Amino acid sequence: MTSRPTTSPADDIIDEAARWKTRLLSGDTPRAVRLEFEAWLAESPENGTAFADVDDFWESLGAFGDCPAVLKEQRDAELERQRACARGRQQGSRRVRMAWAGIAAALLLAVTGTAAWNLIRESNLRDRGRIAGQDTPSIVYETLRGEQRRYVLADGSAIHLNTDTAIAVSFSDGERRLELSRGQALFSVAHDPSRPFVVAAGQMSVRALGTEFEVFLRGDDVRVAVTDGIVEVRESGKPADDPDRLATKLARGQQATFTRVAVLQPVQTANISQVAAWRTGKLIFASTPLAEAVDDFNRYTEKQILIADNELEGLRISGVFRNSDSDQFVRALATQFPITFRVEASGDTVLEAVH
Repeated sequence: MTSRPTTSPADDIIDEAARWKTRLLSGDTPRAVRLEFEAWLAESPENGTAFADVDDFWESLGAFGDCPAVLKEQRDAELERQRACARGRQQGSRRVRMAWAGIAAALLLAVTGTAAWNLIRESNLRDRGRIAGQDTPSIVYETLRGEQRRYVLADGSAIHLNTDTAIAVSFSDGERRLELSRGQALFSVAHDPSRPFVVAAGQMSVRALGTEFEVFLRGDDVRVAVTDGIVEVRESGKPADDPDRLATKLARGQQATFTRVAVLQPVQTANISQVAAWRTGKLIFASTPLAEAVDDFNRYTEKQILIADNELEGLRISGVFRNSDSDQFVRALATQFPITFRVEASGDTVLEAVH
């Protein structure tokens, strides 16, 4: 009679992701190891999902990741991994697994017990956006309406996706390329001069020069805001030496919007707190046209806000609101402006002018 395996394939992937997390904890990871890691991620979308789960778990532990017991187990696990490689993987695999189990035990003892990992892992797997299958040349990360997700990429960069966003990630030896097909994302870019980090959106491409920045594809317009460092924004589809090709640089605290025909609107000062507000579930409006504010709310909820009278669209709105509480927003409008509202049977809210 054959014995049943003690772990499922999913558990094996999680274990492998956890070992990679341990190897990559050092900030000075050799290029050969990074390339090996990227190859492992490319083997299966499930590998990327598992690594993101482990990384989320690690982040959720906060300062516990630096506790002495955890650090000791990390060193022991890495030493055992090196010994296993010298002996041959099959002979050493059980010992490597046991070494990682020591890290996991130290982490779980630092928090609330073994249920902590299961709860976090199950939550991550249940809520995570879909990752595209292996038959695509890149990995696609998506969020649903009202959902936000953070992913760590193979190079150590992080992407934070806002509601209803999709982005394809494709790394090569010469370039780290991302294609934003809809929505809004914040990018924290790991330094690697040998491989430019380029985000394509609409008619524009954004090249990071060691930075953190946001790209928002809103209809046919592309808004780029820089929260740290510098980015270079260029018009796609035209030769680099074309004198009519649009190109500009944006530094920390600057933002610019590019229209469908790649016309650059005046560069503006970016309100950093406003740019980052969506990551904390807030919408901040500062003299924002009502039509734009309503569009922002509608991105987060199935029940929509509709403007019945065109004359209301240009009203300027200021305030801080929870993106999940459109009712509060509507009530605030009715108290501050000559606006009345009614709720349809569908649940949608219709705004009308008071004459």
